[in-house]
Amino acid sequence: MQKENEMQYFLEKWQEATNYWIEKVIVSALMTMCVYHATLFMAFCSLVFLDLFTRWIAISHKYLQKAHRDSTLFASVYAIKEAHRAGLISSYVMRQAFYSKMVMYITLVIGACICDYMLHRSGGGFTIGSMTIGYLALTEFLSMIENLDEAGVSALHILNETIKEKLHF
Repeated sequence: MQKENEMQYFLEKWQEATNYWIEKVIVSALMTMCVYHATLFMAFCSLVFLDLFTRWIAISHKYLQKAHRDSTLFASVYAIKEAHRAGLISSYVMRQAFYSKMVMYITLVIGACICDYMLHRSGGGFTIGSMTIGYLALTEFLSMIENLDEAGVSALHILNETIKEKLHF
């Protein structure tokens, strides 16, 4: 008797799960697309934030050097608040830089995706979107290296020069 009840319960649940299956597939596909784009957007946000954070470190490093204090990487990170209080780091300016970069990046990526759509519809196979995303990510990464180089991380100076030489920047 219990086996029959379990089987009946299973069949009822299976019926519920398969109701509206076309709608569920469509919604799932849309959600998957949104997750992909949201992940890409969050990755861009993370790169831009890291770039701004390394910029703060570089500014803090200069602040410590002018004060003839220990200006190691860790000291520069800890002195960010102090440099902010001294007026060298402005939250408003940094916030504006973050937002303007994100608007610019989103606009460029949307434009690149439109170009991709047009090229693919006309029989082409070149992906401008991937190239644009790669370029934007690389420039943010290079900016982080330059900021940390400026903050006195000497090992990154050679990496910075090597990347610029290889990529002809």
